[in-house]
Amino acid sequence: MTTGTGSLREAQKALTRSRIIDAARVVFEQQGYAGASIGLITTEAAINRATFYLHFPDKAAVFREVVALDRMHTDEYWRELNTALMAGTREAMARWILRLTHWARDNANLMPSKHEAMASDPEFAKEFQPRYDRLSEEIAQFLVTVPADDRADMKVRVQMLVVMLDQMFFHALVQGVWTGGEDQLLRVATDICCKALDIP
Repeated sequence: MTTGTGSLREAQKALTRSRIIDAARVVFEQQGYAGASIGLITTEAAINRATFYLHFPDKAAVFREVVALDRMHTDEYWRELNTALMAGTREAMARWILRLTHWARDNANLMPSKHEAMASDPEFAKEFQPRYDRLSEEIAQFLVTVPADDRADMKVRVQMLVVMLDQMFFHALVQGVWTGGEDQLLRVATDICCKALDIP
């Protein structure tokens, strides 16, 4: 009986935690990182503050959980990047960049909060370094095909391109500051990546 009660309690706790994370994402998307508050999150989740603090110590902690879920999808896109790099064709790279634009659109409402958090919280910004370490792991299959003397530079080159694309899509697709069409954006992004990576 105790085991059953304990299991039910743990399930309810996990459900509440998930509800808080879902509610937090809605609030961060609507209000941004600075504008979001624990009060808004608890209202969206239909819980009280005491319940929130049973799961998270502060706003930053729940935001990290929101971003962590997003990172799982990011790793998937990087694995697809490895596939495109292994193919070594412009067509494969163009397909990956197109997929990346879909990801950017799907996460457009959350991206401003990420940029705010990185600018205002040095500790949060530091946490993005392991993100690029994981990128190296996901493209390891491609990197071993690069001559040993060039491998370190190629790793940095790919990382820089990913950062560039992230910033470019943020400004173009989220902030809407790109004056050209999306076809032009994709074509130029593909050109830049192929030239930087010696893809014909």
